[in-house]
Amino acid sequence: AGALKLADKCFETLGRLTCLEELALDGNALSGKGLTHLAGLTRLRRLELHFNPLQPESVDALAPLVGLSHLSLSVPVDDALLERCSRLPN
Repeated sequence: AGALKLADKCFETLGRLTCLEELALDGNALSGKGLTHLAGLTRLRRLELHFNPLQPESVDALAPLVGLSHLSLSVPVDDALLERCSRLPN
């Protein structure tokens, strides 16, 4: 679903697709504010969010995704972001 100009509102619908195992949303307009809607996707193993204007604090919303083993982001990396990522379950 790359370059479709999806916004954070799409996470409301995606969060209802509880069987999702992989999700690639590269090249959209996602700031990450809607990531909390993905909390119920316990089967999600892979999430790719390259080339989105994500806010680093949005990583915190991924903590409930206990099955997530692959996360791809394109955001500036600093100590605060690394600390947030280190608190993710996998």
